[in-house]
Amino acid sequence: MTVRVIGVLERHTYDGWLWIDAYQLGDTGDAVQRRELYLMPAGVQWVDPPRLTARRRPIRRTVLTVGP
Repeated sequence: MTVRVIGVLERHTYDGWLWIDAYQLGDTGDAVQRRELYLMPAGVQWVDPPRLTARRRPIRRTVLTVGP
């Protein structure tokens, strides 16, 4: 399961374990479900996030001059 970590939850756990709040990612890297996971950080594999395939359109800005 690949997840995007949102944060660490403040819950009582055993030494070396923790609760995280995360989004489960689908095949395209999009969040498909929010999850709370109990895990041992030593067993986690960190991976690079998938590259985005879609590009955002540039924002067009209009310059205005205000004055006398």
